Amino acid sequence: MPRVWVIVNVVIIICAIIATFVASFFVGELSIFMGFSISVWLFSLLLLVFGIFRITYDIRSMKSRPIFFSPWVFPIYVFDPKKQSIKASNLPAGSILGALVLLLFWSVLATAWFAPVHAGVALSILVEHVLIIAMILFVQISHLQLHKLQVYIDRKTLKRAWLESKARYVANRNAFNRDELITYEELMSRRNKMRNKMRILENRASLSLEERFEGVELLQDVTDNDLSWLNTNLVDMSQPLSQYSYLFDIEQDITKTYRAELELIIMFQLLVIAYTEIYYD
Repeated sequence: MPRVWVIVNVVIIICAIIATFVASFFVGELSIFMGFSISVWLFSLLLLVFGIFRITYDIRSMKSRPIFFSPWVFPIYVFDPKKQSIKASNLPAGSILGALVLLLFWSVLATAWFAPVHAGVALSILVEHVLIIAMILFVQISHLQLHKLQVYIDRKTLKRAWLESKARYVANRNAFNRDELITYEELMSRRNKMRNKMRILENRASLSLEERFEGVELLQDVTDNDLSWLNTNLVDMSQPLSQYSYLFDIEQDITKTYRAELELIIMFQLLVIAYTEIYYD
């Protein structure tokens, strides 16, 4: 469906939801909770139809476009065979789970408005079970897909998938040689050294509660050699504000690098599946 029609349909449904809820304040035969219920049902139906349609399409095209579901459901990635890369696809499953959570919230409220009370309780239990079943099904998709092809995977396929994944990773990180590639482990080490240097400059003998919660390692001494990577054009270690600004940049780099390395592993798995499907389908 063209994007403009999708936008038009969404706007119409949202307007209907708002109109129903507002009308419940003025129409005597329509209670406020009933107007709220109709709005919730319509919005949940919209999310469910969209999510089920998209997730069904992704599952049916798994042979050419393998899917990765995290053990915690999210993040979700789909392999794009045309671009030979992966892309995030959290919206379909997120729409389904979001609709079920919304219905679960409504069913809890229904216990106070519906008679008998156990009707709302029964509805909340039903929705909760459907939510759990949906999450279990999503988590199992990647494992079942990989398990089905396990006997066909050979060393040649693994090597090809790994080299292709690594090449894509290096290109995305703009690292033309190994010395220019700063890994997640290296950035975490830099963060620990920076945190401890700031602690020493602040005359603190121990880490703060926040630093311990973030897993910062306590280092008794941090020399200038440990901070040889510091860009003195970007940070002035005599100014606390400059220190924290530079530390914030390091934290952002850590997040980006973690995501890039996670996507490297995910792309490796999806390429293994894609190449195995091609050879042994």
